[in-house]
Amino acid sequence: MASLVDSFRRRFRAFATASVFITAKNNSDQPTRVKTLTDSVPLLTADDVAGFSGVLGPRVLKLFWDTPAAVDPESMDSERCLCFLLQPTATDQAPRKHRQLQTPQQQKRRSISKASSLTVGLAPVITALIHTFDSRLDQLLLPEARDGASAVLAELARKHMPADPTAHAEASVAGVVESLQQQAFYHGQIVAAGSRVEPAAAAQYAQAVPALSPLAWDALRDARGIAQLFTHQAQAIAWIQQGHDVVASTGTASGKSVIYQLPITDLLIRDPEARVVCLYPTKALAQDQLRALRELLARVPQLAGVRVAVVDGDTPLSAHEEALPAVVLTNPDALHAAMLPHPRWRGFWPRLRLVVVDELHVYQAALGQHVRLVLARLQRLARSPAVQFVACSATTSNPREHLQRLTGRAHVRAAGADGSPRGPRHLLLWDGRAGDTARISAHLLQYPQMRCVVFCQTRRACELVVREIRDRGSPDLQSRVLSYRGGYSAEERRAIEAALFAGRTRLVVATSALELGIDVGAIDAVVVHGVPRSPTNLWQQIGRAGRRSQPALAVVVAQASAPLDRHAVANPQAVFTRCFAPASIAADPAVAAAHLQCAAFEMPVDHVADAAFVEACGLAGRPLADVLAWDAATQRWVCPMAMKPWPAAKVPLRSPHSAREDPWLVILSTGSARSSKVLEEMEPARAVFTLYEGGVFLHQGLTYSIELVDPESRTALVVSADVSWHTTQLYHTNVLPAAAHGSYVLSSGVRVVYGSAEVAAVGTGYRLIDSRSGKAIDTVSRPSPRISTISRGLWIDLPASLTAALAQSGCSVDASIHAAQHALLLAATHCVRDCTLATMSIDCKSGRSVHPRLMMYELPHASAASDADTVKRVATKMHDITSEAERRVSACTCASAGCIDCVYWSPGCREQNRCIDRSGALMILRWLATTELAEGT
Repeated sequence: MASLVDSFRRRFRAFATASVFITAKNNSDQPTRVKTLTDSVPLLTADDVAGFSGVLGPRVLKLFWDTPAAVDPESMDSERCLCFLLQPTATDQAPRKHRQLQTPQQQKRRSISKASSLTVGLAPVITALIHTFDSRLDQLLLPEARDGASAVLAELARKHMPADPTAHAEASVAGVVESLQQQAFYHGQIVAAGSRVEPAAAAQYAQAVPALSPLAWDALRDARGIAQLFTHQAQAIAWIQQGHDVVASTGTASGKSVIYQLPITDLLIRDPEARVVCLYPTKALAQDQLRALRELLARVPQLAGVRVAVVDGDTPLSAHEEALPAVVLTNPDALHAAMLPHPRWRGFWPRLRLVVVDELHVYQAALGQHVRLVLARLQRLARSPAVQFVACSATTSNPREHLQRLTGRAHVRAAGADGSPRGPRHLLLWDGRAGDTARISAHLLQYPQMRCVVFCQTRRACELVVREIRDRGSPDLQSRVLSYRGGYSAEERRAIEAALFAGRTRLVVATSALELGIDVGAIDAVVVHGVPRSPTNLWQQIGRAGRRSQPALAVVVAQASAPLDRHAVANPQAVFTRCFAPASIAADPAVAAAHLQCAAFEMPVDHVADAAFVEACGLAGRPLADVLAWDAATQRWVCPMAMKPWPAAKVPLRSPHSAREDPWLVILSTGSARSSKVLEEMEPARAVFTLYEGGVFLHQGLTYSIELVDPESRTALVVSADVSWHTTQLYHTNVLPAAAHGSYVLSSGVRVVYGSAEVAAVGTGYRLIDSRSGKAIDTVSRPSPRISTISRGLWIDLPASLTAALAQSGCSVDASIHAAQHALLLAATHCVRDCTLATMSIDCKSGRSVHPRLMMYELPHASAASDADTVKRVATKMHDITSEAERRVSACTCASAGCIDCVYWSPGCREQNRCIDRSGALMILRWLATTELAEGT
């Protein structure tokens, strides 16, 4: 990217020379039209000038819209034009009187300061201007961030290009909705009872501002153009300045990042030796915030030497670097495995003053317990009461209590009265038909001013939807529709983000990888493909629309083939409710013991000095000898040898399986070994159901034919194939218990066992599905190699007496087990939080059962991305699940064969709902509740 940065510098030198001379020639303090400059220097564009303003700040180079008459008194043109005002002397670093943020009335009374006379000594002025520009650009683009220079420069131009007051959307959001209803594909799909318009909300500005350094205020004004704080921002920052731990829980796009970025700037101005850790749940979010924080700190000359860096596993610090950064942006995994145990960081922790926890609601259940223990280890190493915690969350009902539990801090202040402005948001529930998501999206692309994000629940759906949108859109728009999901390389994701920043892409089809608060600019519309399974996910997604106070549109397209989507359409009033479940944290003694061992590796444990830490781990009543080893020489408890040499590597935070299974490589072959490249890395859990010979692999909306699958080397070879279909694999799954982790006994005495399970898939062929109609056009028989992975599951072994009773009643044992599993799975989705048809499955078999067993398991990709609590909760709630399943099956008035409300599971059943016995299922469900063998009904 060096050539890109060098070219940007060269264009600025041309701009500086020409603009200074134009200003001097006019001998006037009037602004200059951007077009005047670009006409005289053809290599410059308006976006370049906006980028230059982003580097220098509006104090030096200000962009705005005005009439030509205001710029040139002789002009009679009244149409507005883009203008700039250059004030090179504002680059001087001489002390000046600083102003606090002002009210709009005070700002109106301020006049634009006159530009300094540039008629004398133009060469020194130009040289100083170029020197200032180069210095600030170097601060924004540190060497390790040069690979992301394209995104940074595009973002600067986007942020500092003023909105054209003459550019109006071709239609209001209400007009867009009306236009959708006039399309040929519309047949009354909008569910009126589930749709509404949320009214706009005016900004609420703080009357008093926190007492921060004037340099920090100037930096915020120069970098962001922010002249006032919203009420919730001012309240939270004031509490931080008073030394409190603070959580801000407000809506998406409410400026929560300012709540910690401004205090970080102030802290470093007051104490250059202070250290800060910012914790983000994803690498993409950390990279996004890195750009914003660097841009802010670059506006403070005193902080020119302060380093801000990301430590996330992808961007490790160089071993030869002497000084660690002052501000570290990381994730819980890197903090746990790379920072806390490493001797290099020991001098960092005593100087730690601020810990930021962004997207607080993500840290729940088992992951929440892991993060709670990681933060306890961090506080133990810091051993300073001066450490403060600042957290942000948009979607949880108990943010204050959750931060208290996560950090062990008793006194937390919560700022929740959102003072940010919001435009009106049209919320539509759409009773979808096949292809409706693509049709809606393609229609939105007809409005040039509208930018959209389409959220899909799965990676496969993401690829299919983006392909269909491209097929339906006009050819000139196809290149401006991209997909964004997990599995893409970091370089691909950064390029897509940069394209969205710069407006080169008007529509992105994404999974939840884009759900968190990555700043992708002003989004006008969000289309959600399938109803998200929790209000948290729903509002994280639809909240991306209207991020700049403009009117916004959110369309949730319920899928015709998804049972839970059908439930949402039948109960539409509940879809857009803001009823968020309280965040909770697991309490697994084994996890606590593992982190205590990690802590002992970082610093030996003293049973007196560390008593509070041991109690925080939840192990106060357990002998330390059960967990740690005693070192007689130091009279301290130390990490046992079994956990060495690096304990953290043996305690993965997110999945016990993904850490020990190597990924699969999808290799694109171009006919030459030298030109082959890795198209994608894939978790084994996904490879099981994605990679099969003869199938179609989807990447960035393009189709590839899978030529070879090699389980030994974990590689799949693909070649480019432009086809109008995709494929779904036909396979048999065999799910077997691998290791029991625990059990739960029902009141009837039936034992439910939960633990790890092996999921093996043996492909028998695949179906060709027409990408536009969604209909099967052919079936191909082609055996594939067996691929297996480890997941989590629960199982109930059925006694011989029950199978004999089924046979005596004329019921097929296999069909009865199959139908009972369907009923239990559907009931579980209603009884257990986070248990959905997208995450849990059953072992659908027909005529292949070896041992009579009820089996439910997490889909491998869901298991790799979640925690073990879901399966355990299902096991411990099995009494309620059984009762609900028995009630639904016995009360259902459908035909004797069953329906999706009782024993059918369409379309997820791998056996296509064949081999189903409703009567036998009812016998099994009643046996689970009573263990009594009754005749089937």
